[in-house]
Amino acid sequence: MDKLSAVICSTFNQDIDYLLVFMRREINNCSNSNFKPIMVLVFERIEEEKAKYLKSMLDKDYTEDQFRILINQEGKGFSSCLNYGILQMNVKYIFRLDTDDSSLQSRY
Repeated sequence: MDKLSAVICSTFNQDIDYLLVFMRREINNCSNSNFKPIMVLVFERIEEEKAKYLKSMLDKDYTEDQFRILINQEGKGFSSCLNYGILQMNVKYIFRLDTDDSSLQSRY
């Protein structure tokens, strides 16, 4: 992957339809910005099936260069998932976003 940056979010116990809308909006924001970071969403292992379903839905419209769905198998909790996401990305810059926020293309 030749991405310079990533936007990392962590989620737990959120509605799958909400996450699908969130991810589509944010992937589009990332893709349309000049910086073009990859959008990354990290799940705890207990929500692995939800993560796989979300990935299958997003795979229909987006590429691996635009988003990643990660499953933290080793820890649990918000901080553990964020740290896992950071360790999985080989990028120079990392942006953090909560799933109840919306990014602005001009802020990357």
